[in-house]
Amino acid sequence: MSGVGNFTISLSFLAGSGTVPGPFVFPPWFNSSSQSALTLAVPGVAGPNAAPGGGCTVAPSGPNTDFALTGWQISGGILNAIVTVAATNLYSMSGRGKLYDSFVAFSAALLPLEANGCLTIGGARVLAARVAQALPLTFAETLQFT
Repeated sequence: MSGVGNFTISLSFLAGSGTVPGPFVFPPWFNSSSQSALTLAVPGVAGPNAAPGGGCTVAPSGPNTDFALTGWQISGGILNAIVTVAATNLYSMSGRGKLYDSFVAFSAALLPLEANGCLTIGGARVLAARVAQALPLTFAETLQFT
């Protein structure tokens, strides 16, 4: 593995079915050996109606089977959007197309949250971009997701 900025480039990725050739781009904190769901805290996207324990969530449904905006959490005085990414397609090379379809549907489901004040204006795009940056992707997938 070699580092580029804070990201790591790897020539392979240990997926549930074995080692998959890359190259892959991993975020600085990513641990590919865990094979568990990702949980991300994304600051700076909360609108005036976002609050811990409130609505303002997106559950997996329809074509989105992998991504969820599960709620909001205050950390260090900052309100963070909490997003989870299921492990099923994240660590399956045969499920990468499904992961992308889920991401597109999740991104679309975020847009109404701007209109109802859950996300700040432009927050849907920022949140989707931050989620995409946190995924273990090949170079080609990086272009797709972002």
